[in-house]
Amino acid sequence: MVFILLQIENAYRQGTELCGVAVDLVKAYNMLPRLPVAAFAKMCGIPDSILHPWISMLTQLRRHFKVQGSTGPPLLSSTGFAEGDPLSCLAMAVLNIACHHNFRSVTNHGQLLSFVDNWRALASSPEDLVSAHQAIADFARAWDLFVNSDKTVVWCTSAKGRAALRQAGFPVTLDFRELGAHLASSRRGTNFTQTDRIRALDEKWPRLHAALHGISASPLGERHFIKLRSDAMKALGLRAPGANPTIQLSLVGHAISDPQFFALQSTFRDAKFLAGHEAIAPLLTAAALDLRKVPGPCTILLQRANEVGIAWDPAKETFVDSLGPMDVWALSWPEILQRLLFTWQDRVKQIFAQRPTVEGLEGADPHLTTVVLNTLPKPARALVRDFL
Repeated sequence: MVFILLQIENAYRQGTELCGVAVDLVKAYNMLPRLPVAAFAKMCGIPDSILHPWISMLTQLRRHFKVQGSTGPPLLSSTGFAEGDPLSCLAMAVLNIACHHNFRSVTNHGQLLSFVDNWRALASSPEDLVSAHQAIADFARAWDLFVNSDKTVVWCTSAKGRAALRQAGFPVTLDFRELGAHLASSRRGTNFTQTDRIRALDEKWPRLHAALHGISASPLGERHFIKLRSDAMKALGLRAPGANPTIQLSLVGHAISDPQFFALQSTFRDAKFLAGHEAIAPLLTAAALDLRKVPGPCTILLQRANEVGIAWDPAKETFVDSLGPMDVWALSWPEILQRLLFTWQDRVKQIFAQRPTVEGLEGADPHLTTVVLNTLPKPARALVRDFL
């Protein structure tokens, strides 16, 4: 795919014409003829010790057809290689080699490229591309394979060439999706394949929070948060040797990426917006004075607050952190979130500062570190980030 994109770019740079066609085979693995593939595989040097038991196994396969809920009798077949079998990839590779040999023997026009059941040809003129497409079609017909005409795509870098290809009866396009990537053969600079993929994420991003939906009313053990952090690190590609998930998500990045901090701020947020001070304060006071474990959102709220050093003052009926009283129902949510962030990061620093390799971490300022990091040149920034 990259090769084709480079060829298109080079054609525009050099002012030359480049045409291309992409075809897909219909149900390629199911339609491959076994004996021709086996014969050519032998010519390619596949040893009999592999070839004979492989083909013997395939000839004993039975197929059943299910029609309107009824399964038919077993049927033998002379075509098809089992999908999921690694040797079926060998069969497809043998077919592609045969196609390349045939292409070179019947035409001197164009260049054939193949990837499994996706065959593409490049040519320097519409006439040469027509010849190349005909060679591919003839080979497919000789091997009893069917080309999916609906997925056949033809393109050209020049308007004159596109007009000639349309006149020859080909469906010409300016840009299309090819093997999951965006291929643009014109100057108009489209990127709809990429933007469609980005828009498709809109349905998935909210689902990332689905795992912690209702977390403000549900206790969750430390081991679950550890697993969620590890999964988040894998999803973000932050798997450098020695990279600690808690430090990476809570100190290097914004702590909202840390599942446990997400649970903490969600619990405070729900307490602020979903319940009033009058309803929650008495229960928080009872939970603070009575050490018995009682299921409920207030118990969970107090437990998570205490874990990061936030206490409940029964006399004043308000939370207290290292900065002083924190009236959740009087302060704005951004201020509460910022104080929770400061408290959470301070807790993380205190925990990891006890390790010999990160002594002095308790004096670090994550926000200042990010500000300074962004002032560095990009190469230095990447190098420093690897050490964080």
